[in-house]
Amino acid sequence: MPLIPLPDGRDLEVEVTGPEGGPVVLYHHGTPGGSEQLHSLARETHARGHRLVTSSRAGYGASTRQAGRTVADAAADAAAVLENVGVDTC
Repeated sequence: MPLIPLPDGRDLEVEVTGPEGGPVVLYHHGTPGGSEQLHSLARETHARGHRLVTSSRAGYGASTRQAGRTVADAAADAAAVLENVGVDTC
């Protein structure tokens, strides 16, 4: 899975699947969790013409750990993922 650089110097593991240019479904799973996509979720998302975007939370998979993080810190990671994918809505 590819890594994207984050503004704070960490890397985030991200997976993007589905039709190029399709609308984005950003799937945010609970902790713990990696970027590996559920096959049923990916299949249904793609069938509707959407891309599925998932990421490994900080400290999981190949994503860099973020010491002292809070639940709210996930919002900045999600924004960075969307920017990397090239969309501003999901």
